[in-house]
Amino acid sequence: MFEAYRQFLLRKASVKTQHIPFYLKWVSDCYGYLNTPADSRLSSEQKNQFLSHMVKSHEDWQVKTGRCSFETLRLFSFKGIETSEFGRARSVEGS
Repeated sequence: MFEAYRQFLLRKASVKTQHIPFYLKWVSDCYGYLNTPADSRLSSEQKNQFLSHMVKSHEDWQVKTGRCSFETLRLFSFKGIETSEFGRARSVEGS
């Protein structure tokens, strides 16, 4: 899922290349913090729980980047893209 999300950030999202590693880090850290499989969708409550955790030990710009990463993750999910068990992106519409 993370490779497909990275490709989405590179190709479709208006994210500067140098910011992509941070987007990937915050999303990955969130899944790890919540002990949730990376192929499952995060609820708003889960994202807010992680952001509340971030606020305690990170700078404001890092929390802001975390929020932005979740917004692009939401767009990634709504674009009809999902990952196969092997991590390759495929379109849901073409399944």
